[in-house]
Amino acid sequence: MNDDVVALWGRLLRALPGSRLFLKTAQLDEPSMRQSVIERFAAHGVPVERLLLEGRTPLPDYLASYGRVDIALDPFPYPGGATTTLALWMGVPVVTLAGKSFLARQGVGLMANAGLADWIANDTEHYLAIATSHAGNLDRLASLRVALRPQVLSSPIFDAERFARHFADAMRGMWQAWSRRHADRLVSSAP
Repeated sequence: MNDDVVALWGRLLRALPGSRLFLKTAQLDEPSMRQSVIERFAAHGVPVERLLLEGRTPLPDYLASYGRVDIALDPFPYPGGATTTLALWMGVPVVTLAGKSFLARQGVGLMANAGLADWIANDTEHYLAIATSHAGNLDRLASLRVALRPQVLSSPIFDAERFARHFADAMRGMWQAWSRRHADRLVSSAP
């Protein structure tokens, strides 16, 4: 959670005065880390009452905590990856920022494959606009949340068989290409 992320999330909280930010990570078990987070958001006009800070919990409790979240926010330039996938699995849509590098675009791939391209921001202003727009339409958000797990289950994200087939085809293709390039060595070294 770099300074640009804190600044943007602070702006978002100020734009949505009834909202709260829920942060959950093992690092928040440390009092000094909790205090640091509180101070970082206070510097952007976010009082501690607007923050829900929780540390490590067992997996069932961690997954249940998604029931307390309306919209998840991907950090940047490095998005959530597994956390984003878990949010989608638990029916929580995620606002993500399209970065420039492969890793910074991981959220883009997840959201596009989940059928949520309208949750992908091109820049920080767009990120704010997406989050405030969706937060302002609770009926649409509730409908999406109910349908999201079946939607992502039928998407390429959770299609393990397709992934395995494509991965095997890619490995076979790489082996065949390597074999063609090194065929002369393979033949000359045979007994």
